[in-house]
Amino acid sequence: MAAVYSGISFKLKSKTTSWEDKLKLAHFAWISHQCILPNKEQVLLDWARQSLIAFYKKKLELKEDIVERLWIYIDNILHSTKLQDLLKNGKTINLQISLVKIINERITEFSLSESRRSMCAVLSCCQGILSTPTLAVIYTARQELIVALLSQLCWLACRQPEGAVVAQLFEVIHLALGHYLLIQQQQVNPRRAFGEVTGHLLQPCLVLRHLLSGGTGGTWTQTVPGQLQQALSRDVRNQIEAMLRGGAFQPELLSSYKEELL
Repeated sequence: MAAVYSGISFKLKSKTTSWEDKLKLAHFAWISHQCILPNKEQVLLDWARQSLIAFYKKKLELKEDIVERLWIYIDNILHSTKLQDLLKNGKTINLQISLVKIINERITEFSLSESRRSMCAVLSCCQGILSTPTLAVIYTARQELIVALLSQLCWLACRQPEGAVVAQLFEVIHLALGHYLLIQQQQVNPRRAFGEVTGHLLQPCLVLRHLLSGGTGGTWTQTVPGQLQQALSRDVRNQIEAMLRGGAFQPELLSSYKEELL
């Protein structure tokens, strides 16, 4: 079996290797102890990331099925017990800014169009990053990335998608809001927090809060199982209110216009 993995980097990059074979090889290389490759985990993650970037920059032609499977491959890595064990043992895995940027770009695309291809996989990748502190740093260390992500997640939710993706979407929104609230609380420059909220987050968050409060989205949120729907709606509403209070409204003035604006 070891012979199968000889020259794996070359085979993954080779134009003569079919994408079907590349994906199979990458999958088994990740789970197999027989694949000996320096910094294997980083190499495999980088290969999938670079392939997606090349596709979205139109430098590589791929079938939609292959694109979706590349997202699923990254998602499987991010949620794997193996990766979590490596991180717990102090192994450094570099996601690269380029990966979170294409995640943000895809979520923006979903929020602006009817396209839903790969949405579940992209959202799951995002959830995997945000739910793992050592990986979430790539978002929290660059505030503009988490702000852009949160804005587009809220706009996507405002489009009222249906089905299983709803619960997944709200879990990611919940995680993103949690990270942003921590950043906001530690923000030493209130003007920056004010600018982020009023410039990027105020409108989508207010619209989403209205939908979650039983506005026109009353029947939409019922696609999520009852107790989960109530918990997610309540938590996200509370987070939105906390974010708006901390970023846009002075506490001493809040009582005078809370009902009018919220």
